Amino acid sequence: RTKDFQDNLRDLTIRNSELSISLSESAEIITGLSTGMTRFNLVGDQQQRVLENIAARFKRLGADADVFAPALDRINFGFGMTGEAAANAARSLEDMSDEVGRPLQGVIADLNEIGPTLARFGRGGLDVFRKLNFQARELGLTVREAFDFTELFDTFESAANVAGRL
Repeated sequence: RTKDFQDNLRDLTIRNSELSISLSESAEIITGLSTGMTRFNLVGDQQQRVLENIAARFKRLGADADVFAPALDRINFGFGMTGEAAANAARSLEDMSDEVGRPLQGVIADLNEIGPTLARFGRGGLDVFRKLNFQARELGLTVREAFDFTELFDTFESAANVAGRL
């Protein structure tokens, strides 16, 4: 295990030299993924490299691996995506951050917060999350507030109750 860790550490630093990822930052990334993502140590070397590279890019964009790793678990377990689909979903968080105009760290933190509730949408959960981000931004709300607002209209009874109060 120690030899594998050393090899991963050295390889991550070399692969991401254009991002100026230092050896200590590589250790933070690998540690964050290893301790924060349930499946990280179980996936193959190729998938680990993909996730490490995404985490290195996200680190440069202000999102630490210890925040990113739980989001990967949400994508894996909550949305039922693994392998390349999960990697693409993780990469899409950066695009979402750009489109919405919010820091990547905030988008990932929001996913960690409401991800378990969005799991009921399965693979479509990430699309629901994207739409919530846009709606929250347009309404000047947090993603949690926008989600809670939409939950008010989830059933006929709660929608009628809200309409009656208006």
